[in-house]
Amino acid sequence: ALLVRFETKNATWKALWLLAFTVILLRKL
Repeated sequence: ALLVRFETKNATWKALWLLAFTVILLRKL
């Protein structure tokens, strides 16, 4: 159960980083 929770949390962080990266790129444009 702990491993599944870790994988879910990791996926969430990846999504947040991708969203933040997209926002930064849009601001530069």
